[in-house]
Amino acid sequence: MYVVFEGIDGAGKTTQIPLVQQYLTQWKGERYFEKLRIITIAEEEIKPSPNSPYPNKELAFKYALQRLPLQKKIEENNHNIVISDRSYISSMAYQGLCDNHYWVKELNNFMTIPDLVVFFVSNPQSPYLEQV
Repeated sequence: MYVVFEGIDGAGKTTQIPLVQQYLTQWKGERYFEKLRIITIAEEEIKPSPNSPYPNKELAFKYALQRLPLQKKIEENNHNIVISDRSYISSMAYQGLCDNHYWVKELNNFMTIPDLVVFFVSNPQSPYLEQV
């Protein structure tokens, strides 16, 4: 099972992953979770190169490259839970919003579609978002 936590920066995705992992691990002894192993993968922050003429396209390529190891883990882990902080859905939202979304979708065509996507909604008045 491939689970993705999606949301804007500061919404709490990375904070929740270990909590969900801990919760599921507590239930691992139950019959349903006996064969499951939880793998968490959090994406690192990526920024475009200074003075990049195409910052959104550069970010789309960098995020797609960063997700290659995640895709490999998803493919290798039958009967496991893979929990990821963001996915190609973020690329579609961020880079696809500023450019033609069709090429962003094609660039990420290799990624497995998540079985479950959890969207985090954040309060626009949060102190973190005021810094952005």
